[in-house]
Amino acid sequence: MMKKKLSVLIPDGESKFTLAVFRTLSRVDDLEIHILSNQPNLPIRYSRFCCSFTTYEPGSDAVKAILNAIQIVKADVLLPIDVPMIRLVSSHQDTFASLISLPPLSPPETIDLAGDKGQLAKLMQAHDIPHPATVFCNEVAAEERNFSHLEYPVLLKPTIGAGGEGIILCKDFSELSQNLKAVSKPETYIVQSFVNGYDLDCSVLCENGEILAYTIQKGIIPPAQPFAPSSGIEFLYNEKLYTAVQQLMRALNWSGPAHIDTRYNPEKDVVKIIEINPRFWESIIGSAIAGVNIPYLASLAAMKRTLPQADYKFKQYMRFKMWFKLLKQGLFDKSVSVPSLFESTITRYIIQDPLPELYRKFSKIFTRSSSKN
Repeated sequence: MMKKKLSVLIPDGESKFTLAVFRTLSRVDDLEIHILSNQPNLPIRYSRFCCSFTTYEPGSDAVKAILNAIQIVKADVLLPIDVPMIRLVSSHQDTFASLISLPPLSPPETIDLAGDKGQLAKLMQAHDIPHPATVFCNEVAAEERNFSHLEYPVLLKPTIGAGGEGIILCKDFSELSQNLKAVSKPETYIVQSFVNGYDLDCSVLCENGEILAYTIQKGIIPPAQPFAPSSGIEFLYNEKLYTAVQQLMRALNWSGPAHIDTRYNPEKDVVKIIEINPRFWESIIGSAIAGVNIPYLASLAAMKRTLPQADYKFKQYMRFKMWFKLLKQGLFDKSVSVPSLFESTITRYIIQDPLPELYRKFSKIFTRSSSKN
């Protein structure tokens, strides 16, 4: 008798992270992937690995739409990708769990805490977890004495947000004071000392505070925008970072995926945890290339199956443009090491499944030409 494939339903096909997660799952042979979305025209629906693509009206009852999709596709696992959907599924866990297996999920209040930079800093302070010195703008007046214990430069940050959006670097108190006056609702901001060094992040899958799988990645190519994710990363291991992340996950009793941003100062050999993205992440294909397919492991955890030992490899992963830029440099500088195109970029995924990328490119061209007419 032929073994039944594990069937996964992703309920938020519209998330900007879904296609990357979908591509990592598509590498698994014994898997069927179904997509539910409140947007009909998405690149992912044209993938040869997409077993079904179901839509519902934006603003309509998402819980009802998910329940209907579960009945139609008969999936084994419900795998939410982004924060709004992870939170929704967690909030209605009992409703869904009677019909379909769920991956590890944190309670909504824990998800909210993890995504709030201010609340997270307070939790780390209470548990003596390494993090930058922090001032909470809702608790102090914008006076120099209230920020005197911080080392400059400092970062003025909104407590809610991702991708570096809204973060302002201030070299002294005068600059900080001006920016505080300029932002709307300064009480929703924190101020943290800038940590010298480089980005060193950790991606995890956890259950009840214990790390089931992880990768650690160093930013090796600067981002296009300040404080945004790196354009190129290198996978490695750092004991201090792992210990700090383990301590944080236990303090949160975290369940589910998370991407933890940290800064590492090599001169002082110090790691500081900056923030958590309580969802799957943009560079997740890189984690899979490094041998750790976290969405697949989350699906196996949902089915209460024993997780296979990850074959974690220390590789590099980068955007197309960065790889070609590196190749160009290598032609004139033999000291520049150029990794394999197929092993360090999304190339092999696109070659095996080109239609989503072609649709995305041509739809952008069509949109631009239509706007000119």
